[in-house]
Amino acid sequence: MPTKKEIEIKVEHVRNKMYHAYKKEQKYEDILILSKKLDELLNQLDKMNHS
Repeated sequence: MPTKKEIEIKVEHVRNKMYHAYKKEQKYEDILILSKKLDELLNQLDKMNHS
């Protein structure tokens, strides 16, 4: 199981990827995939913070 710090690093990585994809006007589907991944990571982080 990843540590809280590892998840926080992944969150920032995916957030940056999504931002750059948006700025480069990539396909909506690509941005949506990144958004879903970001949501999953944020949910994991939330669970860790509340357990």
